[in-house]
Amino acid sequence: MTGTFMTKVVADGVWHSQDNRGGVVYLVAGCERALLIDTGWGEGDLQAHVATLTSLPLWVANTHGHRDHTSGNGQFDEVFIHTADLPLVDTSMTKFIPIYDGYTFDLGERELRVIGVAGHSPGSICLLDKTARILFSGDSPRPGAIWLHLETSLTVQQFRRSMARLATFADAFDIIAPSHGEPVPAGTWLDDLIACADGILSGELEGKPHETRFGEALLAEAGDAGIIYHADRIRWDWASGFRERMISPEVHADRRVTFRVKAPNAKRVVFQSGPILNALGSADGEVGFHEVDEDGVWSLTLGPLPPDIYDYVYIIDGVAFIDSNNPSVQTGTASPRSLVAVPAEDKTAYWDARDVPHGALHRHFYHSEAVGSMRDAYIYTPPGYDEDAERTYPVLYLLHGGGDDAQGWSLVGQAHMIMDNLIAESKAQPMIIVMPNGQPVPRSSSWEMLRTQNTPLLEKDLLGDLMPLVESTYRIQANREHRAMAGLSMGGGQTNDIGLNHLDLFSHIGILSAGRFDFAEDHPDLAADPTATNEKLALLFLGCGTFDPLAIEGMERLHAQLTQIGIEHIYWTLEGAAHTWVVWRTALYDEFLPRLWRA
Repeated sequence: MTGTFMTKVVADGVWHSQDNRGGVVYLVAGCERALLIDTGWGEGDLQAHVATLTSLPLWVANTHGHRDHTSGNGQFDEVFIHTADLPLVDTSMTKFIPIYDGYTFDLGERELRVIGVAGHSPGSICLLDKTARILFSGDSPRPGAIWLHLETSLTVQQFRRSMARLATFADAFDIIAPSHGEPVPAGTWLDDLIACADGILSGELEGKPHETRFGEALLAEAGDAGIIYHADRIRWDWASGFRERMISPEVHADRRVTFRVKAPNAKRVVFQSGPILNALGSADGEVGFHEVDEDGVWSLTLGPLPPDIYDYVYIIDGVAFIDSNNPSVQTGTASPRSLVAVPAEDKTAYWDARDVPHGALHRHFYHSEAVGSMRDAYIYTPPGYDEDAERTYPVLYLLHGGGDDAQGWSLVGQAHMIMDNLIAESKAQPMIIVMPNGQPVPRSSSWEMLRTQNTPLLEKDLLGDLMPLVESTYRIQANREHRAMAGLSMGGGQTNDIGLNHLDLFSHIGILSAGRFDFAEDHPDLAADPTATNEKLALLFLGCGTFDPLAIEGMERLHAQLTQIGIEHIYWTLEGAAHTWVVWRTALYDEFLPRLWRA
């Protein structure tokens, strides 16, 4: 006996201690470290007591988050607990390290494996010591009935699934060491628990009314096992997650949109979306949520908004999150952002999938000799491509921006849908669109490497690998008069560097929201002879949003330079829009595609 603890040796390097309120803890020692399993009711100086048993460095783990297992946590700097039970403990007491099923504590010539046994609590665990053939079981299983009637407990069905999985480890232990009582032979406890759960689930075993300090429940028994449960929590209602799922975003009939996020512990929630605020006439990029209900659901309603596709994220206490209730997400090489589509009243927005003939979107994987790795590209073929084997088409090489990848122009830009709609409206020439991956240098590389190597490497890949592949695979009019190149942001800069430097290959050029260059310095030969340049260029198109903080000054300067030099071009702006897909989709549909290969 030491202080308020009664201690017994269970096996070599394994101790069982009980405080004066009945809280049970176990200490397991290897040759390098020791592991304390649970901290009981916090009675007495548990840390000092452990020091009388071992001088090894100590880890502490909770089998679950209930108070009779965690109240002594505050005596230790760090405690391990299953991720699912973190909400059940007072995180102000100590530093918690989340663990998971399969986590291993290596004590030196002795390992304890975490086995998840969700049921009594969402994150209940057992710890298996194969060396001593002991299962430290917490409250699942243990002598007496298993409590599944607590507010935080799971259903009988979920508990049964946990016990069935635990049974797959049955050959690895002979002793069960529960957190109530003392270690006992494994016997038939586990089989009896599974049989009891099966009886409840099948209806063959009907629980009897049972009074507990947490209220009335039902008690069912089979062999040496028992389960206390509620009749309305026998089976897991898998559909409840769908029924209770918060609606966000909710697009109303008047084109207002309500955004919601559940963050009950948040101090500040901010809605970040330049495109949406631009559409409302604001130059701001974010606005704070101002409503939060008693359940911690923050809500914000904006609009009405013009029909379009908008991206957004939530900033919760300074950290960006996508809308977890919204499956529509913009992905690429930058952080993901949620997407919301505000439809037109007649459901015929320019980017919608309308009831018109549709082309096909192909994805190609190819080995790039220039890059030395596998690359991918998306290729659009127009409606009727497979029906007329003799027809050939002009080609547009369409480049994405710095935060996207090869799917950017189809996933968010909707280039294939826009092209289908333009062809159906007889507003654009049918063409093949090639959408490559414009990021041959990984985005994780240094800024210097990205700045100096990305575009030159793309040029080698595009001209040496992708173009030969595409133009030998598809029926393309492979000459400069029928080739175009365009890009947005980073892709606009790449179009400037590659397309305008290869007017022997391209005759139509489009640069969107990428004006950080000097035309005369970048292209002295083109600037020196504007007449010859104009003869080579069937189209030079520039476009940008007037609120674009990254590009508008550069695009205005480029427009002024070209005008002064005498190089013919078209300069288009979208009033009140920033550096967003709203600009680039609109430019593609309204201005750029309709001008390609048309008088």
